[in-house]
Amino acid sequence: MKSSFYVLFLAILIVSMVLPVIASAQIECCQLSKAIEVDGTPYGARAIVGPDGGTCPLGPISSVTDKWGVICFLNMMNIVINWIFIALMILVIILVLLGAFKLISV
Repeated sequence: MKSSFYVLFLAILIVSMVLPVIASAQIECCQLSKAIEVDGTPYGARAIVGPDGGTCPLGPISSVTDKWGVICFLNMMNIVINWIFIALMILVIILVLLGAFKLISV
């Protein structure tokens, strides 16, 4: 019990030291995974969106806009929601299989 407490304490300590470093290294661009349309302006899939005059480690900015933060947020929400959907579908399949097994084995 003591060793698991120390491992948990060490993990929390390491995470608390690493997260501020990650948060301070802000990137001023993102690469879209799917096409998004904001205020009637389409942004294609795989486009790199960023501010005017911004630097991007992903490559040259192909779509310059002041709303790049909103577009990147929508892109990230799309990715997160897709992963949640996949996880729920896997859970549904597992529960259907467990229910079918229960019906057959009774």
